[in-house]
Amino acid sequence: MDIDKRPLSEDLPMSIDDARKIMWLRSNPRPVGELLDEGYLNEARLRWAAEKAYAPELKLAAGVLLQSLGKAEKIPEIRPTSFSSNSFPIKISLDQARNTIWPFHPYKDKLMGWLLDTKQLTLKDLGYAIENAWDERVRQAAITLNLVELKQTLETPVSSAGFLNVVESKERNYSERRQLAFSFLQGAILGAILAGCIALVVYIFSQRPPAQAISKLAAIPSGWGILMLAIAVLLGWGGAKLCIFCLDWIIERLEKQINNHRLGQEGENNVVDRMRHLLDGNWYLFRNIVLPGQNKSDIDAVLVGPSGLWALEVKTFNGQYRVIGDEWRYKKNQTWKPVKSDPTRQAVNNAKRLSDFISNNSQIKVWVTPVVVWANPESTLTVQNSTVNIWRLEQLADEIGNLWGSQKVSDADQKKLIDKLRQLCVNQLENVRR
Repeated sequence: MDIDKRPLSEDLPMSIDDARKIMWLRSNPRPVGELLDEGYLNEARLRWAAEKAYAPELKLAAGVLLQSLGKAEKIPEIRPTSFSSNSFPIKISLDQARNTIWPFHPYKDKLMGWLLDTKQLTLKDLGYAIENAWDERVRQAAITLNLVELKQTLETPVSSAGFLNVVESKERNYSERRQLAFSFLQGAILGAILAGCIALVVYIFSQRPPAQAISKLAAIPSGWGILMLAIAVLLGWGGAKLCIFCLDWIIERLEKQINNHRLGQEGENNVVDRMRHLLDGNWYLFRNIVLPGQNKSDIDAVLVGPSGLWALEVKTFNGQYRVIGDEWRYKKNQTWKPVKSDPTRQAVNNAKRLSDFISNNSQIKVWVTPVVVWANPESTLTVQNSTVNIWRLEQLADEIGNLWGSQKVSDADQKKLIDKLRQLCVNQLENVRR
């Protein structure tokens, strides 16, 4: 997509060259011009940025580039108030502010960014939070979002450490591999049935009944012949219905498994996306770690930072669940039944395996904290005296905020941990590609 870098006219509030230098979102923090030339940005994404981007510079740059492509009739208007000539320093970033939990009724425990997007919070509500919130984070988030709503220029605090480091241990995670496996099995079953039907039809039409059999059929009285024909038709119809029922049941079960694993993959991706906005480059997140040994089950995520080490077990179960102590149950037909794959046990076992791997392969002694991440907000989860930490997706900002404390792992030990896990991921990728 080739764009002339000269201004279209003197009336434009920003030249195309300046627009191309504006940085894109934190999900891909590179100049807009580079992303446009590489094809990452298209008309749809530019239109989204021109209409909904929170950064005024990005919103304006997207409008300028759209007009240069002949895709916009006019530049989106950004009308700051009369006192917007100066930028306002803020203590937390816009992403952190949007991921802050609203503490007041009737929208308690909802993300402030989502509440603003859905028009459930107003400037008056933000002003109330600035004046009355006990939590300093909530007050700072309300200040940041208030300035954004007033179209003010922000001086966002930029961490010198950069963004969260995310390391993948495999080209495909467990959920993706299971989706492929079940999809292949589903296709194989349908293909086998289709091939069998074709072979049966070919066989029937290629065979000629013997003359002796024809003479015996001719000797059967017409009444008995009709009855036998009716019985044969009924048996054939019943057999076909039974086969179709069994096939539908098998396909439905496979489709349910595929959807469950797809939901699990989306849940893991949502957790990682939220953490990207909440943690900086002092932290590392390793995904889908498989430790050496007989147990080949993977750990969904391992978080390493100055405050310690966490083994995360991400769950996206559908339905109604409850946790009492270390016992998980789900509700089915008004009855609470035990969960087969207990998330608490999985998280604890993963933490122990990770701890053993680290202690056996290095001189580092560090506690691995097991965590269950509940990544499906549409499901109900009731927790009573859980023996492990349970982080809900909608409250992840608070949980991650609690991790920022005194440094419990020295810089030297943290580097050893990161190098060890990074090398493990590299070895796994090499084994997959062989």
